Amino acid sequence: MLIDLVCPYSFDVPGGVQRQVVLLAKAYAKLGHGVRIWGISKRRLSNIEGIEEDLLITESPDAGEISYVHLGPSISFKSNGSVAPIGLHPSSMVKAFYELVSLKSDVTHIHEPLVPGPPLESLLMAKSKKKVCTFHRMGVDPLYKVEGRLFGHFLKESHLLAAVSESAKETIFEIAGVEAQVAFNGVDLERFGRIGGEIPDSISKRPDFSPGSEYVLFIGRHEKRKGLQILIESYLELLGNPEISLPELWISGLGPLTKDLEEQFGKVKGIKFIGMLPMDDLITVLKGAKLLVAPSLGGESFGLVLIEAMACSTPVICSDIPGYREVMDYPEALFKPNDPKDLGRVMVQYLVNEAKRLELKANCTRRAQQFGIMELAKWYEDRFE
Repeated sequence: MLIDLVCPYSFDVPGGVQRQVVLLAKAYAKLGHGVRIWGISKRRLSNIEGIEEDLLITESPDAGEISYVHLGPSISFKSNGSVAPIGLHPSSMVKAFYELVSLKSDVTHIHEPLVPGPPLESLLMAKSKKKVCTFHRMGVDPLYKVEGRLFGHFLKESHLLAAVSESAKETIFEIAGVEAQVAFNGVDLERFGRIGGEIPDSISKRPDFSPGSEYVLFIGRHEKRKGLQILIESYLELLGNPEISLPELWISGLGPLTKDLEEQFGKVKGIKFIGMLPMDDLITVLKGAKLLVAPSLGGESFGLVLIEAMACSTPVICSDIPGYREVMDYPEALFKPNDPKDLGRVMVQYLVNEAKRLELKANCTRRAQQFGIMELAKWYEDRFE
């Protein structure tokens, strides 16, 4: 079977949806299918993060092979409290049109089919035998409502509509009146189990690095929606408490708030901004963390970063929001969103009580096993028939 995977966001920017497209491509290939990734990026890629071998540039990959159809560059588009790099660049849209007219497949698997650019073009024009649409988004804005009304008919004609969570399912029903089956986001459990080792040089060679330092970890885009400011505020309050032995706070990622946050807090003892890390290095850092803290304020349809931490056997605490509740089945590890004091309360209870932290660690490790990418690929494959 030849499967086209359409990615809505640029591969120049790390993101959960991009990772899902890559992981599904690898899983489909392992199941014996030929896979074409339709992607946007500044330049034609020979390699995508997460695919170790060079990508083929061919219109017809054989069974078990992955090729990359480069559609062109992206532009930044504000939506749902974030900035998305989508394929609305004229050259990307024109290239997508010509490729869609000429290339046919057995299945076109479109992620976020209402995103303007190649995903929406694929929904409207792809000549494949079957169209499969996966929805990741939670949250509605006026443009999304208009798109739902305009293109809901095309969604209804698709072979399969899937949502990564109940929250995403409710969102697409609200805007388009269509019912999606609930799937999930997957992780490469084998890779997360295999990788580990020393802290990467980009961190260990810093002058402020102390070997053996304990740390809690934040991973995510530095924007208001992710709640990083709330975590820092909570950490600073705890830092002033002499009765608490506090580990360092390591902050991974980049975003529009990075510069201001580094200027304000970059010299605070215990806070380290470690930037963007390659996935293998990030897995290593995750495995060494006392806790992963995910303080998002909302707009998360699925807690992929939670599952990735759990796959590293790292204990997770997170804000009590719908997308995270579906992943975190351990209520004691949830804190009120946008509440630094409650975040601090939950964080401290796992830092001062090692038995409690190890219990959470065991629960997270068990939970991760339910989100393997091969199981997700088989879930879709069963529904292609």
